Amino acid sequence: MVIKKVRVERLKPGIFIHDFDQGWLEIPFMRRSLMLTDDKMITKILEHGIHEVYIDTSKGDDISDAPTAEEAKAMTEKAVLDISGTEPAKVEESSFVQEIKRAGGIRKEAQTVITNTMESIRNGKQIDHRVVDKVVDDLVDSIFNNSSALLCLNQIRDRDAYTFQHSVSVCTLMTTFCKAMKFKKDLTKQVAVGALLHDLGKMFIPKEILNKPSKLTPSEFDVMKSHVLLARNAFKNYDGISSSAENVIMQHHEKFDGSGYPHKLKGAEISNIGLMGAIVDVYDALTANRCYHDGMSPTEALQKIYEWSTYHFKRDFVEHFIRTLGVYPTGTIVTLSSGFVAVVVETSTKGSTRPKVRVVFNSKSKTPVSPHIDVDLSDDNNIPIYGVIKNSELPGTWNIDAIGLLTKNIPVAV
Repeated sequence: MVIKKVRVERLKPGIFIHDFDQGWLEIPFMRRSLMLTDDKMITKILEHGIHEVYIDTSKGDDISDAPTAEEAKAMTEKAVLDISGTEPAKVEESSFVQEIKRAGGIRKEAQTVITNTMESIRNGKQIDHRVVDKVVDDLVDSIFNNSSALLCLNQIRDRDAYTFQHSVSVCTLMTTFCKAMKFKKDLTKQVAVGALLHDLGKMFIPKEILNKPSKLTPSEFDVMKSHVLLARNAFKNYDGISSSAENVIMQHHEKFDGSGYPHKLKGAEISNIGLMGAIVDVYDALTANRCYHDGMSPTEALQKIYEWSTYHFKRDFVEHFIRTLGVYPTGTIVTLSSGFVAVVVETSTKGSTRPKVRVVFNSKSKTPVSPHIDVDLSDDNNIPIYGVIKNSELPGTWNIDAIGLLTKNIPVAV
């Protein structure tokens, strides 16, 4: 079996599609693998904004000069590695140890606020903007002190609380992105309000659709997509909501090539904040464990975002996002050549491929490391990163809770 990556324009009847390289919600058929029998199927794929697919040459016709899946993956990995090696200018920050204790409480409060806010919306009540503004102020201040702390806590996820945790995680990532783009703090706080509330329209979506564990039907997907426009009713009574916040809420599902929703905006029709929000929203969705799929590692998600930047995202914004997080984003769980498991706590000033990590587990002795050991891998080339562990593999496959060990005795929402 040979799997190849092919542009949709080059497809023809007789080719077997192995995978659409999209989430379940984005594909036009009920199956991910199928034989192309006519040109109408290809037109349908293009109409859904899909530009590249993977084909199986053992089950259908070949396209001889198309790259194999392995070759395409290697090219993407190299591109992301090259981009992450050119980091944005560092700003003075407080230490990770100082900030993470405070960050745990802020994240817990933010999750409480968004949960209560969304339930209030579901019950027809207005948003208490004072409560939202207060927790956003605290979250933005924490990230401006040290962005690594809250980013690390983003990795603590519960499949059954996705909508609420996704809102807090997107707010954290968007704030970090704004900081890296050198937004002023006041503007960043406006954007962060929109990021925290970006999915509030989902409270008007029937729960059987919102929480469906399998692929949505086309009509169900249309209902799901309506959450963006439904959000207008929820925030119209929000006292003093900014245009920046509205742009996050209304444009985070628009795509650079015009294939997004609700208005199919294209290129410059989308605000810069909307373009940033689209990147952040998809990145967090890719890394989250959902009821119907296991999340990617942060590194894999960045590679996928880069692949899609040819069409769906603005390329230079994607590159800046990659430089912001680094090839091993904060919270990534890695295995070291020494046999230890560590959590990335900070990108080293000497290079994002050799980050600062906190060693939390000895995989050889199957025991936690206590006290934790902090290591700047850029200072020791004899300890390379051996691999990346997906959150879905913890604690299951490895029987450890690396983030839990890292944040022990810190008040964290789960």
